[in-house]
Amino acid sequence: MLISLLILLVGAILSVWTFYQNKKTVTERVISNELPVLVDYAAVRFMENVSEAIHVSKYLANSPFVKDWLVNEQPDTIQILRYLNQIGSSENIVSLHIIPVENPVIISNYWPRRKLTDAADPFFKKFLTSDNFREFNIDINKYVKHKQLLFYVNNKIIGDDGNVLGLADVAMRLDKFSSVIAYDSLQSIGQLYIVDRSGTIKLHNDTTRIGYSSSESNGSNIKNEPGLGKVADDILSGRVSIAEFQREGKTILLMTRVLPEFDWLVVAEVPKEDFMAPYLNMLWKNLIMSILGAIISVVLVVAITSRWVITPLMMLKSGLINFFLFLNGDRTGYEKISERGSREMRDMAHEINGEVDRIKANLEKDQALIMEMQFLIEQVNNGVFSVRLKEHAANPRLRRLRADINHMLELLSAKVGDNLNETLKSLQQYANLNFSDASKNKNLGELGAQVHSMGASLENALHEIKSQNKELEEKRVKVDEQNKFIESRNKELSNVNAQINLINSKLETLVEEKTLNLQKAYRELDTFLYRASHDLRRPLTTLRGIVQLVEDRNTDEKVGELYGLIDKVISGMDSMLKKLIAISYVSSTELTFTHLDSDSCARLVEKVLSGFQDRLTDYSTKVTVSIAPDLGFNASEDLVESVLANIVENALIFSSKVEPVLVVSFTNGPKDHVHLTVEDNGVGIPQNVQDRCFDMFFKGSQLSQGDGLGLYVVKKIADRLGAAIVLKSQVGKGTTIVVKFPREHSE
Repeated sequence: MLISLLILLVGAILSVWTFYQNKKTVTERVISNELPVLVDYAAVRFMENVSEAIHVSKYLANSPFVKDWLVNEQPDTIQILRYLNQIGSSENIVSLHIIPVENPVIISNYWPRRKLTDAADPFFKKFLTSDNFREFNIDINKYVKHKQLLFYVNNKIIGDDGNVLGLADVAMRLDKFSSVIAYDSLQSIGQLYIVDRSGTIKLHNDTTRIGYSSSESNGSNIKNEPGLGKVADDILSGRVSIAEFQREGKTILLMTRVLPEFDWLVVAEVPKEDFMAPYLNMLWKNLIMSILGAIISVVLVVAITSRWVITPLMMLKSGLINFFLFLNGDRTGYEKISERGSREMRDMAHEINGEVDRIKANLEKDQALIMEMQFLIEQVNNGVFSVRLKEHAANPRLRRLRADINHMLELLSAKVGDNLNETLKSLQQYANLNFSDASKNKNLGELGAQVHSMGASLENALHEIKSQNKELEEKRVKVDEQNKFIESRNKELSNVNAQINLINSKLETLVEEKTLNLQKAYRELDTFLYRASHDLRRPLTTLRGIVQLVEDRNTDEKVGELYGLIDKVISGMDSMLKKLIAISYVSSTELTFTHLDSDSCARLVEKVLSGFQDRLTDYSTKVTVSIAPDLGFNASEDLVESVLANIVENALIFSSKVEPVLVVSFTNGPKDHVHLTVEDNGVGIPQNVQDRCFDMFFKGSQLSQGDGLGLYVVKKIADRLGAAIVLKSQVGKGTTIVVKFPREHSE
């Protein structure tokens, strides 16, 4: 029964432990494997399906033939329709449209001609008046096929004078993309959406939930989805890309990915409990198997013990009762245990019977010693000490008592003789002696002889002491010899120490020489870095001027975009070279310290922010500046400006794309310090890489557009100025960097 319970308990514990271990790792597995595969697969398939429509729309918008047709006073409609039929021959393209601005009539290779009105198609006028040159939309087209999804790409057609001539529109089927939305594993365990930044559902396997421009649409927004609405604002704003929420008692794991071409999001969600279902089934199977194993073991144990154990045990029981009675002293009626039954029972009975025989023999030996002790006690009571115990007992305590009694008797024999009564009689005779006249009593002469004998014994003892003193003197001589040997060894050690000190002095000279050479090499390397950075900036500056000159004379929009990219690359290289020059400047230049107050700090902040004015304006960044009125500290103004500029640049690179915030402040800190604080609400820095943010060329995120030198320059300048840096960051919420400048500083 105990074995069965043990099997059941072990099986249940292992099953539950395995279930909870899997439960702990399932979230990590879904986030690291399942969800990334879903969103990446959906994004890639979507771009593959719509890339043709985007390409064709661009081609139409830039086609000289289309532009000439739009500016022609009497355009040939048949000619443009043939042109559209040739371009739209792909099986994926449903229709192509050209809509002139002056006469907004749809020219289509599929649809009948139809004039656009503000009431029927308000999107046309709204798009023409917007700043966008391209627009994407997903609609359910009732003219082509009921409930068939179409992907629309609209491009403005710009004339040579920069005016908008019309609109090029391409519609493409999304039939092939249905395999992505109705992903096999996703049908039973989750949802997949493609949404815009407002949350409107652009694509879903349930077409009734798609939000599109038609007034007949009954589409929805993910903000209205149960449970998802609580995290919708965070994922739409880009603050988080992974989230968790509750829906109908289930835990839903969610991941997003941006489609940069459209600024749309792929949103995939998976119920965590569905991934736990196999493990839960396994738990129940293991528990049932444990119960069945326990039941089978009980049946087997009962069957075996009933025949091979119970009957021999009953026989052994009666034998053990007699055995314990024997141990308690009832040795007359003892009967040996029956040696029958299973082999184990026979062996057990045989061992017990043998043990009983051994105990009986030991008891007989102990009884013999006890009887001898009783006889010896009678002899001692009569004053006889010459008797000894001869019997040997089995009990170790009796053996120890026997040895103690014999030892005690030996001591008594040595002190008072073998017979105490005879000794007392002799002492009585000595008590009656007359010590004044030895001739009258011969016993007195005997006592003198005894005294003389005692003196002889004392003389022998003195000779023995002299012999021992001689041995001690010989040992002292040997000790003196050893001391002389130790003294000679000490002299040798002193010589060795002198040689070691000489080697150490040479090593110090060598280290000092190597240090000077290393410092010289460091200065040469620093000089090379400074000069090389300056020399590289000159051709970059020249190249930027040439690019700007050519760009001013260029009229091709595509070539203009290339010049813009070239200028962006040149700016990045120039920024990195400036930071390398700053690193060299901080290391080698003798600094000039000035007193900085509230006004000078305000001018520094204004100067740095003006350098990033374009970026601040493009993203509508909310900037807050706070400067304490009673500031005052000594530092290098150029280096403080460089610290502020690099921290602000880093904050802007990783700032939020929705309502970005930048806070810059100079405040008085404790312990004679002034604090420079820069705070943003960007993507934040993970905890596991925060201690490496100030390393050279380190980039803590794939989103980083910098060169990995900004925070390194900040750390190098802070070390030179004796300042401390404190970094606090939380992923998805932002980063705060505090630089603590000392009020007084000396090189």
